[in-house]
Amino acid sequence: MFIFVNKTVMIPVNMVITILGILNNIVTIVVFIRLASTDTMTISLTALAVSDLLFFCLTLPNFIISALVSSGLQVLWNVDLKSLQYIGFVWQRPLFHKISITITMFVSCERSLCVVKPFLVKRIFTRRRVITVLVGIYFSLTALFMPVYVSGGLVKEETINGTHSILTMNLAPERALAEQIVHLGSGFSLVVASQIIIVISTIVMAIGLRRHQRFRKGASSTGQRLQKKQTEHDPQALSNTDNYRNRVEPFVIRTNDNTGVPDETSDSKAKVKEWGVAKNPSITNSYQRTEDMSPQLKDCDKKDVRKKEVQTSKPITTDSSAKEHRLIKTVFTLAVMHVVLNSPVLIHYIYYYIEPEFRSKNLNEKLRKYNAYEPMNIKPSATEALLDITRQTDIYNFIIIPDMINIEIRLSLRKPRNLVRDARLSDQELLS
Repeated sequence: MFIFVNKTVMIPVNMVITILGILNNIVTIVVFIRLASTDTMTISLTALAVSDLLFFCLTLPNFIISALVSSGLQVLWNVDLKSLQYIGFVWQRPLFHKISITITMFVSCERSLCVVKPFLVKRIFTRRRVITVLVGIYFSLTALFMPVYVSGGLVKEETINGTHSILTMNLAPERALAEQIVHLGSGFSLVVASQIIIVISTIVMAIGLRRHQRFRKGASSTGQRLQKKQTEHDPQALSNTDNYRNRVEPFVIRTNDNTGVPDETSDSKAKVKEWGVAKNPSITNSYQRTEDMSPQLKDCDKKDVRKKEVQTSKPITTDSSAKEHRLIKTVFTLAVMHVVLNSPVLIHYIYYYIEPEFRSKNLNEKLRKYNAYEPMNIKPSATEALLDITRQTDIYNFIIIPDMINIEIRLSLRKPRNLVRDARLSDQELLS
């Protein structure tokens, strides 16, 4: 049951946001299906998008009924619209809300482990285990909400005038206890646990990125110091390939491909060969072997160039550090937004247990006394109205947080591979 301070403004705004949420999640699901990826993160994001889509699909008719009731239409086709709203949509929406929160917690744990332990994440979060956990989340939360679903329904009741009957709600005597159990199990406890786990996972991931960044900077500076120290002690130090080149290249014959005559640039080397043959005729075979080994010398040059690029790969370190800084800022922004947007919901649940008059038991008693032909003369207090308005941040949470979390997770999907690659580069720097 929604109580709005200004229904004329809030209902259309919420309906537009709900439609955008439906379209957004449909596009997300289609993209994931077309990717045809069996990655565990993609599976988790698809399950999250499905729960968000079902949440919005149940939210849209809820707001439509609120708009009809606010316009003065209390009964449609002999159905009490407020009873239909309460039985059909009020308790179905929180189910998918809690499913999305639980999946977000699971994704946060996996994401933080990707950064802290990139080599173990694929062993722990296998495809079969992830699917099992997601299916278990759906079934366990549905079972938790079942007492509320089976303790209420729509029945035909005659009006006060006795002219005809309408469909209105019928709540079982144990309905209040069922709602208490659901509120305690899936409401207050799950909301508090989700905020704590997501914040802790975010902090752990940020610390892991910082630690990895310091390690890479230390490894890079160590390699540079060793290289500088070697150059200072032996400025003319050459690699084995360079020494080999100095020994054999003066005797390598470079000839013109068309004429077979020595090039002008290698004329002096040709003279060296003639001089060597004149001094010792058996050296001809050595020259021939040197010509055959010229391609091998070129390959050695390429290997040396790659080795030096690894040793002096400072731009890669700078670029990775910049990406890590951006990722850390994004993660902290998402954590703050998640806490801020879920704080009103947490306040609502706290007030629910502190203030007895705000509990659904009294609200159900008011709804039982509801006359379809007379508007309800129930005016909420300022605190109740404020809490109901702040509770609407659930919708903004579903339209903003999933998109930004998808963007941030897309960054972290590539991050473990970069971490593994950078770790190997760091090892090569230390070994070199």
